[in-house]
Amino acid sequence: MSSGLELFRKAEMFYYGGRVDDTFDYYQRAIRKIIKDENITASLPAAMVLSPEIARNRAYPRELLGVVWMNFVGFFKDPDMRKDKTTAPEAYKLLMMFSPKSNPDFRRFRTDKAKIMLKGMQVSAGFTLGLLTWDAGDRVAAMKHYRSGLDLAAEYTGYDKESEAEIGWEAYLANEVQGMKDNMAMLLRNDELNVQVSAALFGDTGDNKRKEFLERVGYTRHEADGTVNYARNVQIASDKCGNCGKRDAKMSKCSGCKVATYCDPACQKAHWPKHKAACKASRP
Repeated sequence: MSSGLELFRKAEMFYYGGRVDDTFDYYQRAIRKIIKDENITASLPAAMVLSPEIARNRAYPRELLGVVWMNFVGFFKDPDMRKDKTTAPEAYKLLMMFSPKSNPDFRRFRTDKAKIMLKGMQVSAGFTLGLLTWDAGDRVAAMKHYRSGLDLAAEYTGYDKESEAEIGWEAYLANEVQGMKDNMAMLLRNDELNVQVSAALFGDTGDNKRKEFLERVGYTRHEADGTVNYARNVQIASDKCGNCGKRDAKMSKCSGCKVATYCDPACQKAHWPKHKAACKASRP
């Protein structure tokens, strides 16, 4: 049976030969082989690490699994490849197996270095899933994936600040984390802007809760094939704190009315004098 490195090399040969689907298939085979039977944190052969392409790229992983994983998720991120849950269901299952919220049997990731590798794969999967769901028009799911990925990345400082990241796997993950931060910030800004537009144009003064649709506000989508579509009824992807006004993926709800949302207990307590009457009036 071929080793993970041999499967990776075959994938690269297929790629340079224009056999894209075979490339994608062999990346998956290599990942499964490595995590099942081989050294999780094995480095690339010295000749590959010293090649100009890799040596010049600070964010190119130096571990075999890291490189294969980077290339694998790259197929999902590239809109020209058209890889998603529908077109590549088995590959999508592999991606989901490493989602930040998943909890499969990862006993082979038992050393400290392997655990860091696993956490990085899960962070990267969160970013990739966020891109896929946002591209599919599900802003709420995209926000959830980004928040899960960022929360996991925060557990290891090497993934959270690009300036402090080492070369290789950590630098690659720092870029992934920054991508999630940028995209999440865009979703949050768009939510607030859409709510303001709805209020200014249509007098909507509702709570504008997460998952709620602004029925008269839409947005333009530029599709991967070059077409431009206008989507109506934009969905709010975030909650807004009833006290400080901050937005985030999902906040805690008031235990009384089950409607008002807050950043934390401190904000809820500070807002209670203003919220008290409305809270009691809304209860059954």
